Amino acid sequence: MENPMNTEAITRIPATDTVGHFINGKLVHDSGRTQDVFNPATGQVTRQVALASRGRVEDAIAAAEAAFPAW
Repeated sequence: MENPMNTEAITRIPATDTVGHFINGKLVHDSGRTQDVFNPATGQVTRQVALASRGRVEDAIAAAEAAFPAW
C-alpha cells in the first residue's frame, strides 16, 4: 500500500531550521519562543517548532473563520 502522506515538505526543511506556522497561506514565525522536536526512535532533537503567542493564535482563528464559508 502506498503511503498517502506527502512528506516532501518535511524532508525539504533543514534539521537546523525552526518550523513556523502556516496562517492564511503564509509562513509566519512568532516571538522567538521555540520547542524542541524529538525523533522518537533516537531521542535526538531533529528541529524546533515555533510556539505561537496569543495574538498569533487569534490571527489563525480569524483566517480559518474567513476561509470556512468557501468550504
